[in-house]
Amino acid sequence: MTTGGRVLCIFYALFGIPINILFLQFVGERMLYGEQRLVTRFEKRFLKREGEPKYLNEKCSFVGFVLLVILLLISARTQKAIDNWTFFEGFYAYFITYTTVGFGDLIPGENPKSAWHTAVRVTFIILGLAAMSNVINALVKCTECLHWLTTLTARCGRNKSTDKPVETERSGELELKEYNQVTTA
Repeated sequence: MTTGGRVLCIFYALFGIPINILFLQFVGERMLYGEQRLVTRFEKRFLKREGEPKYLNEKCSFVGFVLLVILLLISARTQKAIDNWTFFEGFYAYFITYTTVGFGDLIPGENPKSAWHTAVRVTFIILGLAAMSNVINALVKCTECLHWLTTLTARCGRNKSTDKPVETERSGELELKEYNQVTTA
């Protein structure tokens, strides 16, 4: 409300938001690394597959998405119990919060009843933002999705040729700096 408070918000936005984004990206990358290890161990131990799993990042995207949905369901149920919202209102509020859209029509913790409830909400928000970052990091590394999008774009007639990224030696990840031109008919 005050000029000093608004100046503080400006400085927070200049420095705090980029630092928060870097923190969430770091946490998302660590979660993705953990999922990659989990998928690799699962395939070796239970499916008896040797070597690196095929489509590892795509599998991790799925695991991350499932974890995000589970977190959304738990946080919505908790919000229903804490603030007597409907389940859908809790789901909607946390989904909007996790995607950082933040319309402001429903805000978890708008009327805090106790410090414990606030701590639960803040924990859910941090976990949800990290889970969303995890899903985004995994999707960005998906080679199959990139190939599918470039093929789809070429088939829709927007491109007369598709750019096929060159695969590197590291677990099938794509190096986006170099391209091979593949002309389509």
